[in-house]
Amino acid sequence: NNVGAISLSSGSSLSSSGGNITLGGGNSGAGYAVGSTDSSIGILRGIYLSSSTVNAGAGDIILRGKGSQTGATGEYAIGIDIVGSTQIYTSGSGTIDLYGVGGINSDSSTHSVGINFFQNPSIYSVDGDITLTGTGGTGSARNNAGILKDGGSSDTKIYSSTGNITLIGIDSGSGNTEDIELSGDD
Repeated sequence: NNVGAISLSSGSSLSSSGGNITLGGGNSGAGYAVGSTDSSIGILRGIYLSSSTVNAGAGDIILRGKGSQTGATGEYAIGIDIVGSTQIYTSGSGTIDLYGVGGINSDSSTHSVGINFFQNPSIYSVDGDITLTGTGGTGSARNNAGILKDGGSSDTKIYSSTGNITLIGIDSGSGNTEDIELSGDD
């Protein structure tokens, strides 16, 4: 049924000591991890990282997530949801690329953004570039931004010692939406 979400829960760690890490979908991982069509059997987020660690050393990290495409209610249809004290990092020239696409969400109390940050996550590299590309979902959700720093009391940190940092946000054009929203008030 073309769904298969990825979730790393609190305390989970994924490390490679220099090999590349790809979280995505399809046979080769070149597609998107897609959120479930039914919240009773799984999460509607494509990739959900909660107080976890992804460390590729000098390797590259690629995450591709897409929120549920069936009209979610009562749940967040987010492409990539990065929450808690999650850390995503590389050393040396390792790059970090995140591609998130929000789902279809008809619940005005939740949202369907491409990439969401909540409660103190960090993304960092030494010499490698960091690129975040988020495309907002559709429907009547509270927010359909490409990239969102959702409320919470702590800061989201994205930094590199010498690498470039690029944020690309594409809103869906529906509802309360902006390309990139970093104010943290939603």
